[in-house]
Amino acid sequence: MRIFVLLFVAFLFCAVPPPSLAQDFSEEELENELSIVDDDAPVSAKTAAAYLDRCLARVPRRFTPSAHEEYCVCTGALMRQNITNADLEALNANGAKKPGNPAFEKFVNDVMMPCMEGPIVDIAYVECIEDRSNSPLIYHIPKYCQCVGTSLVPFVKQAGASTAMVNMARHPDEFREPIDALLRSTPFIQQKNQAYTACKRRYMKTQLPNVRAYP
Repeated sequence: MRIFVLLFVAFLFCAVPPPSLAQDFSEEELENELSIVDDDAPVSAKTAAAYLDRCLARVPRRFTPSAHEEYCVCTGALMRQNITNADLEALNANGAKKPGNPAFEKFVNDVMMPCMEGPIVDIAYVECIEDRSNSPLIYHIPKYCQCVGTSLVPFVKQAGASTAMVNMARHPDEFREPIDALLRSTPFIQQKNQAYTACKRRYMKTQLPNVRAYP
């Protein structure tokens, strides 16, 4: 039964149903997997690859195609590196996907948030580009928006996981996914507003253009 647990949890964070095991393993392969599973060993390459496929099949809200691909490839690699079979089994328990569960917090800290450092730039950039309230005095909107996105990376790196966990703990009925909890958190929004202000100073024209007066 453990191999069923491993495959199911690998797909858990992509919110899509796991495929039939018959698609991935023969009866003999299943017996071999069951006999060699080590709780302390990292998840198998096959499990990580299956997670990657499922992650790529579903684009989260706000993610650009490039951010989505980068996130999935990164999390698939970090699952293989940082998540053990025991972690996956713990994550499959009822009510496991919540703050306070060490296995879930490990997944968020060691897999999800390190892989948000790149995508957050794309997400913030697109949001900035599409913002119709941008001042006409900003002389280079693409560079300005890139500045906003890049400015958010240190916050995500240092406080992304803890911010997401706190927001999920405070609002359990509203936030069920760590990334959504991060992007809609008050600290992140405050950090984003600070980035807008700082980058606006950098790219704002200091003088209005000269306009010839009518005679």
